[in-house]
Amino acid sequence: MSRGWPAGIDEYAYEMLPTVLWDGASNHAQLACKLHPGSEGWDAQQLAISIGTSVELLIKHMLAQRSFNLLADRFSDDTALTLDGKASKSVSLPPLTTVTAAAAFDRAKRVCNLNLVKSDYDIVFEVRNAALHLGIASEHANTEALKKMAALAGEIFDHLGVSRAKRSAYWGGAAAHAFVESLVDEAADEVRARYDWLLSVARSNYEQLVENLVGSGKESVVRQFAEVRPTIDPIAEESVPQQCPACRNMGWIVYAVDRSSPIVEYADEEYGYRLSETYVERDGIADRFECGVCRLKLSRREYLVQAKMPMETTLEPDGATEQEISDYADAQIERYIESMDEQARGN
Repeated sequence: MSRGWPAGIDEYAYEMLPTVLWDGASNHAQLACKLHPGSEGWDAQQLAISIGTSVELLIKHMLAQRSFNLLADRFSDDTALTLDGKASKSVSLPPLTTVTAAAAFDRAKRVCNLNLVKSDYDIVFEVRNAALHLGIASEHANTEALKKMAALAGEIFDHLGVSRAKRSAYWGGAAAHAFVESLVDEAADEVRARYDWLLSVARSNYEQLVENLVGSGKESVVRQFAEVRPTIDPIAEESVPQQCPACRNMGWIVYAVDRSSPIVEYADEEYGYRLSETYVERDGIADRFECGVCRLKLSRREYLVQAKMPMETTLEPDGATEQEISDYADAQIERYIESMDEQARGN
């Protein structure tokens, strides 16, 4: 194995892995800006690859600052030792099993307490994968992905407290930084315009509905429409009442449910303890909003933010499923075996 981490013709000490990841993310970000809009030859494919790779490396930079072990897929022992520079010697690049971009995103969100939703940035990895695995790319999709790349980088920079000077250096200078900021502003303007249009259409629908209702039964009909819940996945989603920003009647915000590991409670009995209940705690992340009265549908997170919807909530606990209990037990056994292996190796 080399003395440290190779990065092109350079070599870093093992503890400089976050720097390697930062520099890699920066190089791909700068290349993406230079290639945009990617209208010549293979530029579109390279642009797409650099967009996704830049985001993945930046997320992993953030994880590496917390702990190198967060980069190991399923917390692989061999990979963890390699990341710490303690693996067996190798004349070439060491074998590494690191987390995917999606898994890295989830870990960063959980470990670093980032208020982000992965589905908002799916296009970043979709364009990268399409170009990398199929050799295809779309200028329109690349432009949307570039805006998302810039927005996500800004969120990460804010979280890390990155100075403006360092941000400019990351993008390749003041001019490139200004270009990226203009992309973010343009995306925000587009969201506001689209949101206002959706509200305008919904309000028109509500006015027509009210005009067609007469007499004392009007409120009853409106209430019946308001009580119609959206179609959801009963395991992965939950709908919660929320005032509609268009017609001010009751609508429904749908939360994607994040279920915790099973929590076991025991009942205290005279001669010991017995298993009382196994449940999971549930958190909700806003996914969409629907109103049965004016037919407003807000299907993107950006629209929910514009409407000032509660983006996260704590839901009622739920009983753990048999599969969750089984997976949790298997994970506990695997962790115990790994700890015994580490003790045997003297770690």
